[in-house]
Amino acid sequence: MKYSIEKIYKDYGQFDKIVTLSFFQESPSFNEYPDLMTGTFLYSPKESAQMEEMIQTDISTKGQIRFKEVLNEVNKDQKRNLIRNGINCDEISNIFFLPELNQENEYKSKGTRKLPKPNIIEIDVDDNFDYDSMLLNLNERKLSSGYILIPEETAENIGTKLICENKDIEEIEKENEELKVPIKKHYLKNKLRRKKATEKEEKELRKIESDEIAYKISLLRTEIQKAGISIKNFEKIRPQIETLIPLLLEFKEKRLTHGKFPIWLNYERFLHIFLEHVNETNLGGNFRDKSRFQYLIDDIFRLIEIVLDSIEEEIQKHYTEKTGKNFKRHGEMAVAYKGDYYVIDINPEGLLMTFYKRK
Repeated sequence: MKYSIEKIYKDYGQFDKIVTLSFFQESPSFNEYPDLMTGTFLYSPKESAQMEEMIQTDISTKGQIRFKEVLNEVNKDQKRNLIRNGINCDEISNIFFLPELNQENEYKSKGTRKLPKPNIIEIDVDDNFDYDSMLLNLNERKLSSGYILIPEETAENIGTKLICENKDIEEIEKENEELKVPIKKHYLKNKLRRKKATEKEEKELRKIESDEIAYKISLLRTEIQKAGISIKNFEKIRPQIETLIPLLLEFKEKRLTHGKFPIWLNYERFLHIFLEHVNETNLGGNFRDKSRFQYLIDDIFRLIEIVLDSIEEEIQKHYTEKTGKNFKRHGEMAVAYKGDYYVIDINPEGLLMTFYKRK
């Protein structure tokens, strides 16, 4: 038995964590529910009280655990059954979760319940250090010098500025329709950090974060379909999925270069690169014959940054002189690094579309 009732409560249930479940292929749950089902474990006050006592012992119990699916990927009958009867813990093969979400045991909490603390950059300074002012000043210097922020940085900058200047977010949202949700996320996270968020705003932030997880999972499923992997063959790619899911859930839009015109990576292109060209996460199937990096998965981001940095001047010149066109290095023009040659395609906005080792 991989997961007991006690272990699930101790590691996930007591914190109300949003989790993604996978099931053993031979189990009834594998045939009944989505291959990657996202939601939270449910406990009544009585059940929570019982579990608090049970986790103090060394007992490992099999049984049903109630579950609330949050992405609406199950029908009404399935949703009802999950809430009323639950899942047999013995059928769960893996549980994935976002480490930064829901780190407090809300059952034990006696005061107003809150969302988890936002990610805060660790800086060795005194308690009076003002991160928001530093961020805004740094971005202001970048922008005034002609540097461009990637979308995630722009959203954080606007969301932070709104708080610092006490401006109305509704007005800004109309002016930035494409970044409306990311701006709102950073705005709410900042309010929560300052302990100024209302209960409604905390709930809205939780919804935004849940939607992000849903989007990431949907992209993963799309890539699995592109690889030609059916649900019947899901067991074959389980090791790759288990390796990738934690990276995917934690991934945020990533700046890869630090020139005036930045190159960056989003969720979709991250998946494209990792599922096709990284040994530990290649899905096989239609992706089986794709070229592979000769580096471990932990080194891939650094590899991309090094290769891009080696042609930084060329990239900056291209986007200064040829705005509106992709930057490409392929065929005989692939970029050399330590005996390998890398194919690169970057769109006009600086999004890295393709990066792989030429065969």
